Amino acid sequence: MFDADTIAQMDSLGAKSGRDVRGKVWALFQVKAPEALDALSALLVSNADHGDIAKQAHALKSMAHSAGAKRLAEVCHALESRVQAQVPQAQIERMIIEIGACLLETLQAMSVQYGGLRLAN
Repeated sequence: MFDADTIAQMDSLGAKSGRDVRGKVWALFQVKAPEALDALSALLVSNADHGDIAKQAHALKSMAHSAGAKRLAEVCHALESRVQAQVPQAQIERMIIEIGACLLETLQAMSVQYGGLRLAN
């Protein structure tokens, strides 16, 4: 689910700086990633241009990479690629639902692994 190298980099940077880098990144992620998913869903509902959907999927993918959320980044990348390939709207909708489930699982795993995080409402 997570990229061990990214997690190790955050922890190493935190050890050097005396700051809780992973905690801060993950806390920000728990707020911003659901907002990005909401924006992605809104684009789908509004029948937005596929280019806009691909850009939003890319933004969420980048957030996931930065937080070390490897599986979520992979699912977002798959959506981005398929949208660019002009797949049917129903397939895009199913993939956004899959991203939502993966995001929830990621947030729960972050909370378990890093006990101080609370899931965003």
